[in-house]
Amino acid sequence: ESQYLELLSRPTVSPLYAKSINIGGYFNVTATEIVPHGGTRQGLVDEVELGVILTGNVNDSLSFFTHIEFEQEKKVINKNLPTRDFTDVEIQVEPEDMWIDYRYSNGFGIQLGSLITPFGISNMEHFDYLRWQNEKPLALRESSHDFVFFDDHVNGLTVYGQFFYNQHTFNYYLYGGTNNVDHNEMMDGIKVQHRLDFSEGYIQTGLNLQQGSKFSNGQRYSTTGVDLRIKFKNFEMRAEYFDSIMFYKTNDIYGHKNSDYHSYSYYIEPWYHLIYNKHILYIRHDFIHDQLGIHKADLDGDGTEDYYQVNLYENTIGYNFLPEPGWRISIGFTWFDYVGASNSFDGKNADYEALEIGTVLSF
Repeated sequence: ESQYLELLSRPTVSPLYAKSINIGGYFNVTATEIVPHGGTRQGLVDEVELGVILTGNVNDSLSFFTHIEFEQEKKVINKNLPTRDFTDVEIQVEPEDMWIDYRYSNGFGIQLGSLITPFGISNMEHFDYLRWQNEKPLALRESSHDFVFFDDHVNGLTVYGQFFYNQHTFNYYLYGGTNNVDHNEMMDGIKVQHRLDFSEGYIQTGLNLQQGSKFSNGQRYSTTGVDLRIKFKNFEMRAEYFDSIMFYKTNDIYGHKNSDYHSYSYYIEPWYHLIYNKHILYIRHDFIHDQLGIHKADLDGDGTEDYYQVNLYENTIGYNFLPEPGWRISIGFTWFDYVGASNSFDGKNADYEALEIGTVLSF
């Protein structure tokens, strides 16, 4: 045992001026089959991803974090339409997260770089090996390469701190910089969080706000969110609600001025650990009202782009098996139920089901 502990204490890379440098990461392979109502079913391996994480401690206060993605992915186009299809394989190498962290004390620290925005739960638990399925909640997915509710990264800084009182833990985050969609536009935000620990678990709540500009046409947004996480013995749950207003000072996509567009979303995801925490059963109920949900689709054939709001329920039931520490095998079945005007286009039902099978190895 002492030899094993000694090996763990050694740095995995010989550092120059740092106390220690460590390399880790994860490997993700995901296959998805889509079964549309009244269409042709499609199934394929749609994502193969290697994430490399490099961290280091220069001293007791100064450290850094780097996350680089090597990814092959087939994305779904026209995802909210009966004509949805997979794209050709996109290959990318992206340094997604990079920052320097200076921690003066528990109550004050600062991060500088390309940062994960501290908004909600699922965005902060950002990496594949922290999710029970590959797909993020609806509110965190891009719509036409653009965020619907908030930007998940900021190029700038985050000031953070943590305070303790008996069984209570309080966290705060203040951040700002340029957003990830348009590096010419600014954004800022705040998150406050409280956690109450008890003998067999905890209750954690959070309040979130992010605001900024998305494009030079005067489009501004303001998004609020609340989140809840509960753990009691083998039962856990996370839930979030997102509410966003987008405001156009100039002509909007419909040619109107001074228009507001209101979108909102929520999800609830409980799970239960079975048999020495090697088996996990989970469900997720997810809903989104995206007022500008279908982008760049000529739905009526008049040669111009049409925009339709999306009202979508997504219900998933799934199972995770952890045969070894750091290795997760997952399977999930999802029902997609479009309601209202987004349910049918050109007489075709937009609803579909999807089966997702994947594995994530952390190292």
